[in-house]
Amino acid sequence: MDTEQQATNRVSDAEGVETGRSALAKASVLMGAVGTLLAGAAAIIAAFSGGENAPSVDVDSTGGPPGSAAASSLPLLTESAGPSRGAEQSAAQTQAGSVVDRSSIDLPDEYALNLSDSPLRPVAHENGNPRDVELVNGKFMTLNGAEFAYARPGRELSYAECANNTRYIRWRYIDEISKGDQICVKSQDGLVAGIRITDVSVDVESRRLGLDLTLWVGEA
Repeated sequence: MDTEQQATNRVSDAEGVETGRSALAKASVLMGAVGTLLAGAAAIIAAFSGGENAPSVDVDSTGGPPGSAAASSLPLLTESAGPSRGAEQSAAQTQAGSVVDRSSIDLPDEYALNLSDSPLRPVAHENGNPRDVELVNGKFMTLNGAEFAYARPGRELSYAECANNTRYIRWRYIDEISKGDQICVKSQDGLVAGIRITDVSVDVESRRLGLDLTLWVGEA
């Protein structure tokens, strides 16, 4: 009787061990599946958030360390880098007729303008200074190969008007210039200026011209 009871106990123990092994196997399979799902979710989050600040889950398809096949098989989404706005503006400013500067300037006697200067402002008239237009001894004139012409009567002061105007003169005395006159200047550097006279002072002690100046890129 005791022998039969012992045999029965041994069978029960074996069945318990087998049941435990089966449960462990199922748990292992379940953990692997969970690991695969976590790895896939981490890859998707990284792809849609740029990857840099996305939360990471350090598991692979088997629930082990990083470098899972599931994560590596998903393509990363990248944003193409197009031209910057600054680059587009720089390119636009190299085209003929593009505005380079708009300035209101007081040009006193004995001062000059170099159209290539940035910012554009009067500089003292001195030999050796680069300059395109100047007011010296009451004479408004161009230098260094720059060309000076009055805009045609009734025409708008525009790039087209100034670029195509060839009625060149070298200078005008300040008392021959009137408020509202429109003048075009072309420099040897390929710049085109449209100048509207806003003020004229012919007094010897305070000779000056007020200018509204628009500067364009000219033809190369």
